[in-house]
Amino acid sequence: MFCNALTNYRIFDAVIILLILFSTITLAFEHPLEDPNSEQMKTLEKIDMAMTSVFCLEALLKIITAGFLFNGKRSYLRDTWNMLDFIIVILSIVSLIITSDISFVKVLRVARILRPLRLI
Repeated sequence: MFCNALTNYRIFDAVIILLILFSTITLAFEHPLEDPNSEQMKTLEKIDMAMTSVFCLEALLKIITAGFLFNGKRSYLRDTWNMLDFIIVILSIVSLIITSDISFVKVLRVARILRPLRLI
């Protein structure tokens, strides 16, 4: 009941939208040729970890509220935008776990740019 009340609260959506905007702005500061050990890149990485954590929590709260897939029409993954949200969260987690510099991981990191689509 707590998760339902929280995720249906208007301010919850407003805060998530503000965090998406903030995350999008910080993504614009990332540069692929920047030294990964620079202070700016380390700060952006910490911000990305925090944003990913918040978006994971948001997805978890919505999954607890609506059910994951088989809880009827209102299940989390039965909504197209929630599917996109879930994919972005999973790709963000995978890109944070795999810290190597291979191009596949870079593609996963680029997928985070899909976050602003959630604003729609």
